Amino acid sequence: MKHKKHIIAVLFVLIFSIVFLNNSYAQVYNGNLILISQADVDALIPFNYTKVTGFIFISSPGGGIPTDISDLTPLSNIESIGGNLSIQGPSALTDLDGLQSLTSVGGHLIYCCSSFADKSGCFT
Repeated sequence: MKHKKHIIAVLFVLIFSIVFLNNSYAQVYNGNLILISQADVDALIPFNYTKVTGFIFISSPGGGIPTDISDLTPLSNIESIGGNLSIQGPSALTDLDGLQSLTSVGGHLIYCCSSFADKSGCFT
């Protein structure tokens, strides 16, 4: 009887770990994401977001200060954005790698960034 309770307890902990602590299942971010530094982008890694209900705004902090965002791969699981996707301001970005899973943007796509050597100006 004692061993049976022990086995049940171990199974409970294992099931709990798989169901509640595994971040590989789809995650929804309810709200808007404002990313002004690479640290902001990297902070999203553990959550595996697949959907953002609001907008995503990737920008410099303002005042002509460039952002250090150079890697969007932490956003690589995002498939849909409910609002706008806006990438603006001086940036260290050289490409949009990390947005390849994105299939739906509910608002506008706004790009105005001086970092891509082969692109200039803005488009929406």
